[in-house]
Amino acid sequence: MKKLFIFLFLVSIGFAQQEKFPVLKNYANDFTGTLTPGQLSELDYRLKAFDDSTSNQLVFLMIPTLNGYPLEQYSFETSVKNKIGTKKNDNGVLLLVVKDDHKARIEVGYGLEGALTDALSSSIVRNVMIPYFRQNDYFDGVSAGIDAIVLATKGEYKAVKKTSSRDSYSGIFTLLFVLFYFLYLRQCR
Repeated sequence: MKKLFIFLFLVSIGFAQQEKFPVLKNYANDFTGTLTPGQLSELDYRLKAFDDSTSNQLVFLMIPTLNGYPLEQYSFETSVKNKIGTKKNDNGVLLLVVKDDHKARIEVGYGLEGALTDALSSSIVRNVMIPYFRQNDYFDGVSAGIDAIVLATKGEYKAVKKTSSRDSYSGIFTLLFVLFYFLYLRQCR
């Protein structure tokens, strides 16, 4: 077991040496040139106001690609390197968008995991942000994601449960089955 731990540690050091994690100087950071300076300024203002009013720190980062680097490890390492959140409370959140790889992740510090669970974070990415991204509307997707994260940290966001097409089809098939069953019984009399 100890050898496995050492091996994983050395592999992670190798990844860390290969990939440079950005130094985030603002609350809103776009290294793709997708967002306008005005949009970045608006997001930065909102994120700073959130930090000032709650002491929870939410930072946004958009990069072009991970170059094969694991998403979860990249978001974690970037959060650690940039010391997002307070050391005492570990109450930081990194909203990472990897534009060209079509990936996004919400990395949550331990201090906020009760309010912003992995399931809720995944739901925000899938149901709130991705629909905007599919229309190439990155600003509104990020903005809506930030709103949802802020509400979640306050305990006010509720995940939207989408009904799948499979659920609607199962209702139709059940109705048809019952209808045919009654028709069959009627014919048997």
